[in-house]
Amino acid sequence: MTAPLLSIDNLSVAFGHGSQQKTVVQGVNLHLNAGETLALVGESGSGKSVTALAIAQLLPYPQAHHPSGEVRLHGEALFKASPRRLQALRGGSFGMVFQEPMTSLNPVHTIEKQIGETLRIHQGLSVSQARERSVDLLEQVRLPEAAARLGAFPHQLSGGQRQRVMIAMAIANGPELLIADEPTTALDVTIQAEILDLLADLQRRLGMAMLFISHDFNVVRRIADRVAVMQNGRVVEQGDRTAVLTQPSHDYTRMLLAAEPTGQPAALTAQSPVLQTRDLRVWFAQRGGLLKRVRGHLKAVDGVDLTVHAGETLGVVGESGSGKTTLGMALLRLQSATGAIDFEGQDITQLKPKDLRPLRQRLQVVFQDPYGSLSPRMSVEQIISEGLAVHGRGGSVAGRAQLARDALTETGLSAELAQRFPHELSGGQRQRVAIARAIVLRPRLIVLDEPTSALDRSVQAQLVDLLRTLQARHGLAYVFISHDLKVVRAMSHRVVVMQSGRVLESGLAEQIFTAPQHPYTQRLLNAALDGAQSV
Repeated sequence: MTAPLLSIDNLSVAFGHGSQQKTVVQGVNLHLNAGETLALVGESGSGKSVTALAIAQLLPYPQAHHPSGEVRLHGEALFKASPRRLQALRGGSFGMVFQEPMTSLNPVHTIEKQIGETLRIHQGLSVSQARERSVDLLEQVRLPEAAARLGAFPHQLSGGQRQRVMIAMAIANGPELLIADEPTTALDVTIQAEILDLLADLQRRLGMAMLFISHDFNVVRRIADRVAVMQNGRVVEQGDRTAVLTQPSHDYTRMLLAAEPTGQPAALTAQSPVLQTRDLRVWFAQRGGLLKRVRGHLKAVDGVDLTVHAGETLGVVGESGSGKTTLGMALLRLQSATGAIDFEGQDITQLKPKDLRPLRQRLQVVFQDPYGSLSPRMSVEQIISEGLAVHGRGGSVAGRAQLARDALTETGLSAELAQRFPHELSGGQRQRVAIARAIVLRPRLIVLDEPTSALDRSVQAQLVDLLRTLQARHGLAYVFISHDLKVVRAMSHRVVVMQSGRVLESGLAEQIFTAPQHPYTQRLLNAALDGAQSV
């Protein structure tokens, strides 16, 4: 019998010391054969990413104890390898693709410099050789206009393009093992499908094994050969993909498979509009030439008309680059726009910042990444009560602190978390804090920009239930921006579908999901359906 490419035996990892020590991975046993894909699944905090980082010895030191147990690659004990040997293995024998490329790529270096660096370190290529090889790699990962992209910086690329660059860097030196940690989580369904197809194609052509970490069973169905399920740092079930996903033996696996946003929002009664837009446009000038003259415009939002009523959720869907987030930022007056935005009967496009400020307590936002939008230097209580202080609400410091604790309780969190900091909370808890920060001001409308995209399915279902409860209790209007069509269907009364800045189709949610009229909407729904049904 052929020995496995990767073997993990009795792996354990703990954080902290003494009475503060907490074991986060315990007794993990896994193996991965050449050319095989093993999917490691589980909820946030189950130990998936820590297991992957332990393989490459990239755990934070000294916060994490040196892992115990054994990890072997081709029989070589990685925990006994010297720093020089580990450097040769990282990016050489195995490559890594992380969840969020915007934080993994260096923002001040061009794409060429970042890919070229790994080529020069591991292969000793010259600048010209590295450039030629970089173009070849970008073409392999199907990045359009590969040569022209070499001089681009990460912020100039879309999410899908950045992830392709990360994959190009990971495969640059022909690794035998690719570790992919949630590589498609923040991508829309069509881009997600493209990235999964790309990974599968590269795996076939290069003969790589892949350890694929995900919380999304639709993705796992599509790409995995075998599946291992983790809970509280332990592997509770593993086996062939079909067996685990169709006949799970463990209660936790069955819970994960059943956990997804379901149901529909409460029936909507006749209500007056809270927000209306007319011919809303956000155009970005594109300049060129020596004098940087305007050569044209990127029409990020182009002539959009919307109406949102009290107590209603308007879902906004579309691929990356369709203009969804730009539209949301324009509604909040966080992005310059032309046209009319009527909020509670007043055109807010004409208001100066000082006149707009009092309205912001009634017009709130919850962003996609709570870890990035919550200040790491402020406690939960300070984060939630900051808006109260700005708008003169709550009276005294003690009064504002009590309102903050009440908001925590209303979002399903313990008031005891008030003195913690964001890094001490899970992803789902951080997003609840972001929601508490928004509702504490008793707004009329909240723009929710991909609020569940980085969360596992069970936490997504909990947040959808929470948002529907808060809406019914306070009569909130939501603009719900998402690429996750299951979440949109569970949340929305009406839906608009965007492409290239324009609304292609709009109507009641059930009408859009059961009888879409536009070919683009049909393609989005088919992409989501294909991912859900792949086995």
